[in-house]
Amino acid sequence: MCKIIELKNIEKAYGKLSVLKKISFSVNKGEIVTIKGKSGSGKSTLLNILGFIDKYDSGQYLFDLQKVKRKKYSNFRNESIGFVFQNYNLISGLSVIDNIKIPYLYSKKSFDNYLEHLNFLLSFLKIEDLTSKNVADLSGGEKQRVAICRALSLKPKLLLADEPTGNLDPLNKKIILDIFKQVNEYYGITILIVTHDDIFDEISDRNFKIEDGYLYEEN
Repeated sequence: MCKIIELKNIEKAYGKLSVLKKISFSVNKGEIVTIKGKSGSGKSTLLNILGFIDKYDSGQYLFDLQKVKRKKYSNFRNESIGFVFQNYNLISGLSVIDNIKIPYLYSKKSFDNYLEHLNFLLSFLKIEDLTSKNVADLSGGEKQRVAICRALSLKPKLLLADEPTGNLDPLNKKIILDIFKQVNEYYGITILIVTHDDIFDEISDRNFKIEDGYLYEEN
């Protein structure tokens, strides 16, 4: 099976504090993978490296069999990776549709050329009636669905989720769980989730744990 992520001996430190220690693992295309760990374990740093937000100090990171040059991180991140965060990272004061349009401001791709795709996403996520609403007026579950729509708007190869159910009640947690499963099955998008929530064990293919900067696969 073809690998979309392959890390070899990745290390990262902030000053004298070693955060990631010889991280080596891979993720196959189409997998759903979870990474769990306590606060300060290094999981957010690892996620930022996987998403080309942060740089690593040593080792090798291959994405879809290629090494991405640091000067291309920004463009590559926008074109190939979608992000979903615990706090949604939506812009209050803007409507739902204007938030969803944001990735196109940093892309060579035209919003108009993706209308069919976006209309499908809006319907799929059951937010087609919310497009003109200010995101500040939405519930937590609605905000997260808008964030997922934005993350999928450019048809990324990889979806990275950082505690995506952290601010949600049990009902909305189950809704997000089902959405991730359906997105994976329908689009074949690889999904990597950093979480404390065991609910994602229901849909994950493999589970990892990060502790004191080391990564282990759970059996």
